[in-house]
Amino acid sequence: MKWLAYIFLAPWLGHGRATEALMCGFSLVYAAVLMPEAAAFDSQATREIALAGYGQFLLVPFLVHGVVSGVGLLLNINGCCGSTSRWLRFIAAMMFCYIGIWFAAQFIQVGAIGAFGFPFAVVAPIFSMRTMVMAILDLPRPGAPGAL
Repeated sequence: MKWLAYIFLAPWLGHGRATEALMCGFSLVYAAVLMPEAAAFDSQATREIALAGYGQFLLVPFLVHGVVSGVGLLLNINGCCGSTSRWLRFIAAMMFCYIGIWFAAQFIQVGAIGAFGFPFAVVAPIFSMRTMVMAILDLPRPGAPGAL
């Protein structure tokens, strides 16, 4: 079973990098889903913004987070630009924390606590804070192999 993890996840995703890669991937996929302006009407948390005419701007935070997080993660994996990767990872995690808190607040405000995205919005800041702490401690060390 472990060989499946190596094939699909790559051995460098240990040490919390898998969590960062998951958050980065989520942001990029969500930005792609939000590309059509009408998609903002589908979520109860974003419907108000879409009705105000700003639905096309919802993808910007996700796109920025995905790019910043992805670049920071790749720099960390390759072991180059140590402090740059550290700060990119920290900034991306902080952005994702704010995104999660905003979505959780929106779901609570519209009374949609049972919505599909609410549990994710609650858990996202927790994983983001963990990633921020890891980035501050410069863990994993740039270039260190993962341990799945």
